Amino acid sequence: MRKEYLLLLAVIFFIFSFVFKSSKESEFIEIKKSIIKKQQKITNIEELKGSWKNKRVNNKLNSIKKYIPSESLASWSKKKNKLKASFVSLNPKIYNRVIKDIWNMKIEIVKFKSKVVDEKYEVKLECKWQ
Repeated sequence: MRKEYLLLLAVIFFIFSFVFKSSKESEFIEIKKSIIKKQQKITNIEELKGSWKNKRVNNKLNSIKKYIPSESLASWSKKKNKLKASFVSLNPKIYNRVIKDIWNMKIEIVKFKSKVVDEKYEVKLECKWQ
């Protein structure tokens, strides 16, 4: 009878250790996934910061200013790494080009408002970069 109790105790201990091991293993996998996600975010941020320092951002923003008609350019204020601009009476073709160029640049858009007035577009934009 004593051997049976020992055997039962050993089986219970085995089951408990198996459940404990599997729970710790799944917890370890979750922590590992979390760390990998954080590393990916950090590398993504580093890549963006590297592209923000790119001098071509200024040139690209200036090229946007060049193809907008002067009567449509309400304001354009670029100081260091910040731009505040507003455009009025943009036709759909120029509006689409501005939107496409702005959204494809590696800049942080702080404020973007767009509205339609008499089939012409008005845009207010604030952005910054490093």
